[in-house]
Amino acid sequence: MKTTIKFLVALTIIFSFTSCEKIDELTDVKFDTTVSENIDVTITPTKGVTTFDEEVIIDLKDGSGDINDYLQYIKEIDVKEFQYEFISTTADATISAKLFVDDVEFLSIQDISLNQLVQNTEAYLIEVQEDLDKIAIKLESNKKMTIRYEGEITTDQPVDFRIKVTSLLGITADPI
Repeated sequence: MKTTIKFLVALTIIFSFTSCEKIDELTDVKFDTTVSENIDVTITPTKGVTTFDEEVIIDLKDGSGDINDYLQYIKEIDVKEFQYEFISTTADATISAKLFVDDVEFLSIQDISLNQLVQNTEAYLIEVQEDLDKIAIKLESNKKMTIRYEGEITTDQPVDFRIKVTSLLGITADPI
């Protein structure tokens, strides 16, 4: 009889923990949101090679809609997609550069024409899940990410170019 009672108490405890987790999951709010930012680079050429280093911060606190409503309740962020594209340039030049997200390098290009990068209308995707998870961990803890683009450009004329960075995020929040 004592064994049966102990067994029933143990089962009750196990089911109560399991059911609490299930109830907690029912109160979760899940939604997708897209965040994007432009990196504008302005080059005033010097003799030979000119270096540049530009950064932007994507801060979830600056978002709108659902992201603002649930910012303080976010419990998980899934970076579903992260892409970047060269969207404009005022002149052609040869560029070698690296793109960093929170000091983790995601793109490295060597001796490529800016015109060629802009004319390629497809966005470049970060497809390695491990890399997307690194971005998600930073976003979960800081609610922001720093995107830095640095490199060298060879030109004898002024050049402005723009890179658009876009990320699709899956957000899980627990407001209750």
